[in-house]
Parts: sequence; structure tokens; C-alpha cells
Amino acid sequence: MSAPQDSPTRKKQKARRRRKLAKWREKQAAAKATGAKS
Repeated sequence: MSAPQDSPTRKKQKARRRRKLAKWREKQAAAKATGAKS
């Protein structure tokens, strides 16, 4: 039973993951800017 669009719960999970990913990428960029290897 696969719906064409994601369920509300799934949407929430995706949104949270996207936010986390964005924050992580931001941190990585900042680390690279300061020249810190992580």
C-alpha cells in the first residue's frame, strides 16, 4: 500500500532530517573555513 505522496509523519521526519543535514553542512563549511580537520 504505497501512497503517491508521503504521509504526514514521513514528511515530518524528512523535514527534520533536512534541517539536521543543513546544520551539519553549515558546521562542515565553518570548520573548513577555519582550516580545522574534522
